[in-house]
Amino acid sequence: MPYNSVGTKPLTNNSYVNSLLWDGDYWKNPTTTKNSTTIIPYSFLQPGSESFDDAYGDVVTQAYLWSNSEIQAIQTGLKAWSNVANISFVPTVSNSSTATLKFYLVDTAQLDSDNDSSTTTLGRFKTPGEPGMGTGYFNWQGWNESNLQPGGYGFATILHELGHGLGLAHPHDNAGGSLVFPGVTPGKPDDRGNYGLNQDIWTIMSYNSFVDGILPPGSSYGYQATPSALDIAAIQYLYGANTTYNTGNNTYILPVDNDFEPYYFTIWDAGGIDTITAQTATASTTINLNQAPLVGSNAGGYLCGVTGIYGGATIANGVTIENAIAGKGNDLIIGNSASNKLTGLEKSDRLSGGSGNDTLTGSNPGVLNSGAGEYDTLTGGLGADLFVLGDSAKPYYQDKGYATITDFSLAEGDKLQVFGSASDYIVQVDQQDVLIGYGTDTIVLIKNAASIANSLKTQGFSLV
Repeated sequence: MPYNSVGTKPLTNNSYVNSLLWDGDYWKNPTTTKNSTTIIPYSFLQPGSESFDDAYGDVVTQAYLWSNSEIQAIQTGLKAWSNVANISFVPTVSNSSTATLKFYLVDTAQLDSDNDSSTTTLGRFKTPGEPGMGTGYFNWQGWNESNLQPGGYGFATILHELGHGLGLAHPHDNAGGSLVFPGVTPGKPDDRGNYGLNQDIWTIMSYNSFVDGILPPGSSYGYQATPSALDIAAIQYLYGANTTYNTGNNTYILPVDNDFEPYYFTIWDAGGIDTITAQTATASTTINLNQAPLVGSNAGGYLCGVTGIYGGATIANGVTIENAIAGKGNDLIIGNSASNKLTGLEKSDRLSGGSGNDTLTGSNPGVLNSGAGEYDTLTGGLGADLFVLGDSAKPYYQDKGYATITDFSLAEGDKLQVFGSASDYIVQVDQQDVLIGYGTDTIVLIKNAASIANSLKTQGFSLV
């Protein structure tokens, strides 16, 4: 008999999480383990394994031989789930009767033998508590080696089916007693519901694999490669969070080139000072450091990505990413409640901090004429923010271009980081605004700061 028993948890107070719970059923340990980690043994059913008659009326009479690439894809999918949840998947010998999760490789004829399917079924997985629970069928005719890589359609299918095997439901039907996403018509998988949240980028349990219906050019890239933010919230409710994953200072690189087979992913990060970057991008980039709130129009998170690229990132609920570096386009960076370091690099960028003590640099400090020809807009938000207008070697925004600061506040402790000495700068009032120049160049316009113009050099400058 399987190693794990079945437990049941009640519904939460979150409609999206509830819609992804298959009656609240999940796998339990037979005994208490260290850190309450759920240990789940799994096995690949090889040719010669027993026949299996499931609740759909399917009778599997032949299991095909798993290839190494198929086994690796399944194991990579398991790792994607254990990265975010307090689960440890343990391999057992082939055809093991004690395995909780059993993987069958079958063909289209076997998987669709219920005769009520109008399309080819790529996989099925029996959830905890169902007849045949823990048994997963995967259709070898529905994938190929290239789309079994993370970001491919075959791999997204594996993630989806493993979600079922762990106790998750579709957001569009009531199977297992689950609810549906707000605004979704039950039994209508194409209905994206309120705010379009019934999509893979927000939940891998959706049938809508394409972001806003835009089909990737092929099946080998452009799909979700991890559990999404709403899935992570649901699976962590059932099993707890993996609090040991990515606890260091990590950098998450956004895909910038479709030639390198990009994909969408959701960041689960348990600690450290972390950065999202797209610094090699030439097209416009959007980076939003806010985590998925699990409610409202952005319940599944905020997409960080480069224009025209079939890939990007969202941030799971409970995750804090501190820093962001954009690229060489006209970019948008939005901070969160942490103390962020936001860097726009080249062209004209918009940077907006949150409620922390933020550092905003609109230009690229690493080039000789940093800020030249750029017109960056910097908003610090609450907190004592530092607006970087120069470094120890040079002032920025010379030779055309300047930064616009929308909310400079001496009362909150905001500062302007500038090169040289205060006497090098000219402060001028223009109606309600302040212009600060270095030599003949205006380097910054500070909106609605006329009342503090005389105090800027003594209280607002941070000299380097």
